[in-house]
Parts: sequence; structure tokens; C-alpha cells
Amino acid sequence: MASHTRQRDLAPEVLCRTLLDLGGLGAAFANFLRWRADLLPTDLVVAFRAAREDVPVSRVDFCVALREDLGARGGQLAHECDPAPCWSSLSRYAFLSRYLGRRVVVQFAREPVGKAEFQSFERSLRKIPGAAGLSFLSHAVLAEFQEWMRLTDDPGRERSYMEAVGEVRDQISFAFPELIPELCTGKILCWYCPEGAPISERLAAGDPAAAGQLAQMALEQVCILGMVDAEFDPADITVAADGTVGVRRWGRMLSLPPALVPAAVKYLSSVMAGESAAAGRMLLRLAAGNCPIHLESALVKTLANSEPELKGKLRFSPSAAAFESNWRSVKSLVPRMPLFLTCLHRNLNALGYWCASAPGQQSAAGADCMAEVQFAVLGRLVRRRLGTLVSRDAATEWAAGSAMLFVETIRQAARTAEDFRDNELAIGIDLAETALDPETRNRAVHKLVSTGMLLVVFLVSAEWGRTAQPPWSVLLEMVAVTAFLGLCWVVVRLG
Repeated sequence: MASHTRQRDLAPEVLCRTLLDLGGLGAAFANFLRWRADLLPTDLVVAFRAAREDVPVSRVDFCVALREDLGARGGQLAHECDPAPCWSSLSRYAFLSRYLGRRVVVQFAREPVGKAEFQSFERSLRKIPGAAGLSFLSHAVLAEFQEWMRLTDDPGRERSYMEAVGEVRDQISFAFPELIPELCTGKILCWYCPEGAPISERLAAGDPAAAGQLAQMALEQVCILGMVDAEFDPADITVAADGTVGVRRWGRMLSLPPALVPAAVKYLSSVMAGESAAAGRMLLRLAAGNCPIHLESALVKTLANSEPELKGKLRFSPSAAAFESNWRSVKSLVPRMPLFLTCLHRNLNALGYWCASAPGQQSAAGADCMAEVQFAVLGRLVRRRLGTLVSRDAATEWAAGSAMLFVETIRQAARTAEDFRDNELAIGIDLAETALDPETRNRAVHKLVSTGMLLVVFLVSAEWGRTAQPPWSVLLEMVAVTAFLGLCWVVVRLG
């Protein structure tokens, strides 16, 4: 809290404006500090909430670059291009245009910021009056800022995230950027622009549903996609007339290590369920890779002694307050947290403010937009896991293996029968007395034939159902399920 006290000597609005006036890396750094409750007290968090990068860009130069990179298609996009950019930062700038009758986003990647520019920027920070001793100007924070900036150095990285999510588009509730391959080059990315107005307008109007939609998107990114948006901004998220939420910009995505995704899901669930001990263990696992006893006990003590900062007239939800306390507490124990964990808490802290800013949420005592959408997100996650287990590919693979086992069993049975017939097996039983009567033999043959037929029907239906178009795909899936159930019944009867 001592660092927070010293930071109050410099007016928050003045500091934010000074960074924005620096332009370039100064504006980017102000954007980086948004919602950073681990670094800033409440008054600075509120002051930086509107910080945005705005780097001048020439439409003429943009259109020339389009024609050079994309030829005739680039000329068409340039002709339909809007007069002003939809965003322009130190790393990216984009204009809206039209392609095949649809609105598209055409984004150019700027050259990465050089090391000398970072060094010059740090010297500029030291010259800000009253900035000496501010904790968020430390070497560690500036190193993290550089890591955050480097996320946009490679346009191919951004493209790979969009392509990867395209494979699971039916498992999330929001629409993400859908790339147009023929309009993408090394520095240009082009995707269809989602319909609707920015959700930030609904937040400003006090729409209580808007905060819940943002919360569901943020939780789905973590729990289902295993990703975190390191620049989560309502201005880049749209809501269509039918309520569909879409992402207009996805420039700074971070992947969670696959082994830590379950821990992240457990951490989110534990906090919202009020299970502080379990939440602390999961948080330390995310922050340090393990959960040493001494760190766990130290975190418990720190959390017990911490008090949430007052938010004025804002009614901060219980889960948002817990996430903020956890963030500050673990930062005191593990100063160098992974960037994905820092950005995750940054988004959760922003959600807390957005929920508290909605009058509809304030009117309900204890309303918590994150807790309210948690069950929907976890339900979607469970359906995804179950879908993986019972997917057509998995079912076909299992059935193919079962068919091979079935054929091998029949072959071994036939070979054993031949051995009996040829007296190649010495047994001490009178076969004449144990011979099957015709009715029993016919019943066994009938079951064997039924099993084979059901297996064939299941395999054919599962395979054809993968490529058939509705409604035939649905019908074939129903036939496959029915055949599978019948196969199970016949096998049980055979036992």
C-alpha cells in the first residue's frame, strides 16, 4: 500500500494524459496499464480505463499498399475503403471495406518496435514530473510491457490463432474473426466484419445484459479455448440485432499451457463458489507451476489480512473483489507472474467494473455477472468433452476396432471347430451326448447373424452420417445410435 500512497501524489488524469501525449510507446503503455489493479490503486484504474492508442495513418498510403500486395483484389478493396481507420495502434492499423457484398476488416501489420525505441521511451518516463518512485515504472513492469508488445511482432501468430479457433467454431457462443484466405498475405490479414454495434455502447447505456455477454465470452476463451485476450476491449466486440456477439479484433491472444487449463477452470470455479483454499492452491499452480506448502500458507495469511479497496458508489461483485485480492496477494509472493495469468486477472478485474457500472446489476443486491454465466460456460465445456468422447470419428474408430475384434473372434471360433472336427484337440468329454439340438443351434446362428448385421449398419450409418447433409445426417445418426443399442442388447443376450 505504500507504493499506492506515493502514486496518489501525481493526479491520475494528469499521468494518463501525459502518457497519451507522448504518443507511440507512451500511448501503448497507457493501454497496457488499463485495469491493472495489481499495479494501480482504484483512482488510477478508473483514470486509465479510457486509454487507447491512436497512431495517425494515411488512407492513401493504405490503398497504395493494398494494390501492391493484392493486385486487382486490393484495388477493389481500396475503392470500397472507409475514409477513416477503425483502429490504428503502434503495431496494427485497419480499415473497413467491402468484398463480395460483405463488410470486411483489412488489417496491416506495422514493423515491430526496436530495442532502441524502448530504451528511449524508458528515458522519457523518467522525465515525467512526479513520476519518480512509481511502482508501475519499475524495470520488471517495463519488461512485462515489452513482452506484451512482442505479442504482435509476427502477423503469422495472429493468423494461426484465428485458424485454430475455426476448427471449434460450433463449441463457443460468440463469432470470432473468420479469415478470407485469398485476401491474406504476409502483412495483411482480412476477415469478415461481424454485424452489429460495439458492445461498449450498451455498457455506456447501462445495459445489464452487456456485461454478462462479455463475461461469458471471457470465460469461454479460457475454459473452452484455453486462451486469453491480452487486450480485451468492449470497443472491439459487437452485438447484432439477434443478440449474436462477435469479435471484430483479436490481435493479442495468449495460449494457456495445456497442462494448466484444468487448473485455470478449477481456479475460476473455486473463486465463484467461495472456496478460498482451493482457489489459492490453483492460483499458485498457475503462477509458479506448483504449490509449495510455504507459499500456500503465506498466501492464506496475505489473503486473510487483505481488505478490498473501496470503489466509491460502484457495487463490486463478490467474485470480482476476490479475483482482485487474489491478484494483488499472489503478486506479492510471485512477483514475476506468467503473462497469461496477469492478462486473465486484468480481464476479470475489467469485468468487475463493467458489471458494477450497469444500473440493472446494481439494483440486484449481490448480482454477479461472472457467477451468473459460469454454469452456462461449464455446461458448454461438459458438452464439448462428451462430444469428443462420442464424436463420429471416435465412434467410427471404436467400431472399426470392434469389427476387427469380432472378425478375429469368428475366425478363431471356426478354427477351434475345425480342430474339434479333425480330433486335433484331446478332450475328455463325450461330444455325442453334449451336441446341440437343432433349435439351439439355429438360435445361436441367428444371434451371430444379427450381431454382424447390426455391426454393419452401425459402421455404415456412422461413416455416411459424417458427410451427409441435413436432414439425412440426422437420420443416419439416429440409425447408428439405434444399431449400437441393438448391438449391445444382442451381445448381452449372447452372454
